[in-house]
Amino acid sequence: MISMLADAAAAFARPDPRRVRALRGSAEGFDRTVWRQMAELGWLSIGVPEAAGGLGLNLAAATTVATRLGHAGFPEPYVAAAVMAPWCLAQADAGSCGAAVLAEVLTGECVAAPAWQNDQGSLDPEQTAVVAQQDGDHAVLSGSCRFVLPASADGFLVAARAPAGLALYWVPRDQPGLVIDIEPCADGSALPPAIGFADAGTNASTDSSPDCGTDSSPHGGADCISDRLARSGGHDTGRTTAVAAHQTKH
Repeated sequence: MISMLADAAAAFARPDPRRVRALRGSAEGFDRTVWRQMAELGWLSIGVPEAAGGLGLNLAAATTVATRLGHAGFPEPYVAAAVMAPWCLAQADAGSCGAAVLAEVLTGECVAAPAWQNDQGSLDPEQTAVVAQQDGDHAVLSGSCRFVLPASADGFLVAARAPAGLALYWVPRDQPGLVIDIEPCADGSALPPAIGFADAGTNASTDSSPDCGTDSSPHGGADCISDRLARSGGHDTGRTTAVAAHQTKH
């Protein structure tokens, strides 16, 4: 299987400097048509269990594709949006909106970006600078994340510290209060953006630690080793609007 993936990736991902340069300054930063072609090849579902609609392969298989894409200089955000994000969504309980989001991610129609790094760029999710608090039937997120890829994602999987433990919230791009801050570099390129949250119903702020409100209602229960999902409401974007996964600790 690995050799077959390597051959397919080598045939698909051929170095094309002109394409890379053309996409570097574009609003998307990558080619959505190419992304959907990658989905048709099954590359967005490599690490997703078969029961969740994926191929059920291991990290070595995903690494094989990622290595070839890197060799060809492809700007498509494979590791973040095709490996990390689908794996996180695949942890959702059956019947939650996480499964619906995952289905769209695997077809390439929805691009999801994981967001968890703090200002120092820590890779440890426990060091997230985002805090989630319950306010009645609402979950309120406060804080910000840095180095989020891709900037043009349709939604963000935001890690937050909730009262019950580490939580992962699905926040659509057009969620009221979401702030996306593109940070330009001296050479005209841009750093992976920072995202922050401002209280829903108020004007969005560019402050580095604003607040954001998202509606949520409990779904299922949780124990110390399983996930519990909640559906967020607020507005209809034509996609599943939000999901929160809470992981409690011993």
